[in-house]
Amino acid sequence: MPKQSQIDEWRQRLRSYKIRTNSLATAYRYDDTLASVFSRFKNIRRMEDITPSRLADYETERKMEQAHKMTLSVELGTISLFYNFYIHMTQAPVVNPASVKNRRNYVAPRDVLLLSEMYRILDVAKAESLDYLFAFLLLERGVTPGRLVTITKDELWDKKLPEDLKALVDAMPEGRVLEGYVEGLAGLHKKWKELCWEAALPPKYLFTAHNLYKERQARKG
Repeated sequence: MPKQSQIDEWRQRLRSYKIRTNSLATAYRYDDTLASVFSRFKNIRRMEDITPSRLADYETERKMEQAHKMTLSVELGTISLFYNFYIHMTQAPVVNPASVKNRRNYVAPRDVLLLSEMYRILDVAKAESLDYLFAFLLLERGVTPGRLVTITKDELWDKKLPEDLKALVDAMPEGRVLEGYVEGLAGLHKKWKELCWEAALPPKYLFTAHNLYKERQARKG
């Protein structure tokens, strides 16, 4: 059986949420609208697969089909609600395609973290020891976000930590080093976003940190 797509997973979550907070009829009205819209897109699995420009194409097609203006408004409004729900629940840096005014000409923000920006983030992270440990492991040691969630004290012995971070880790109990600091990948995304803001940077995607680490390692040969 193929793995459930991210879009289907979050459709299911929104439906469950609406059943709890509104009514069964409301939940399925939203879900039926989403199913109808998504059936018009090919090869969509992730939330970021529906871009503003693809949604602009959908809007054009519906107008050519002479869809009622109110029907199209409901469809776009439901897409907007779906993405707002996902972004609120995960703090993931995904663009809500329905909220972009000029969808046809939308250009995504640059998905690159510069070396100078990395040092700014590390600098502001030093104000809080756990912020610094998180940022150091991510930026200077290349620990992937997924592994950061689960990495344990015993797994840090080979990471060559600075003395202040080594003392911090030595004083920790056994187990996951970031336990209680963040909860899951959504917590990491949120913390990363906060560090970007503190460094006076627009929030970058979390994966740009690991991409920069790999680029630096490649330059070292």
